[in-house]
Amino acid sequence: MASSSKLKKSTVAALLTLGFFGGLFTLGISDSAIYYAVVIGGILVSSVLTIYYWKAERRNDAQASPVGLWIVAAIFIAFLLLCLLPAFS
Repeated sequence: MASSSKLKKSTVAALLTLGFFGGLFTLGISDSAIYYAVVIGGILVSSVLTIYYWKAERRNDAQASPVGLWIVAAIFIAFLLLCLLPAFS
């Protein structure tokens, strides 16, 4: 059994996703498309890594914490609400 105080790889990857998501708003000052592409790519890659690592952790420990998945889910919901929905209004 793994210690619950140790950070899992899936949680670290989800926190990276959160960092990229924060970067999306800090880059909002500059209007360069390449910066947005890099940040959105970072969000997607970090999210895929979160899911991959969580599945691996789940295989080793059936009680693996889904904290990383919840972080990624919240980021995707916030991304949709804050970035994409205003474009449709």
